[in-house]
Amino acid sequence: MREEINHYNHLNDLREYLVNYRSTSRMKQEEREQAVSWIKYDWDDIQSRPPKPDKYFVCRKDGKVHWETWNGSGWAYNEKSIKYYALITLPAEFRNTEK
Repeated sequence: MREEINHYNHLNDLREYLVNYRSTSRMKQEEREQAVSWIKYDWDDIQSRPPKPDKYFVCRKDGKVHWETWNGSGWAYNEKSIKYYALITLPAEFRNTEK
């Protein structure tokens, strides 16, 4: 009888863990989706250029991704190879905090 109760408790604990894990995983996934937004880049379209000089995470036409510097007038790398750049936002706890 005691083994049956222990087995039941373990199954309950496992079920509770899985339910909590799934909801936590969904929450983390939503946070990741909000943290990165890919923007299509086209050198001929001025509106698609990054908003300010900074380092951006870029995706080239060959699918490779890396950090690249936008100097305000162009990329340090060949502009024709870069197809997307990412705007990455800080986690909510670090946004709008005074230093």
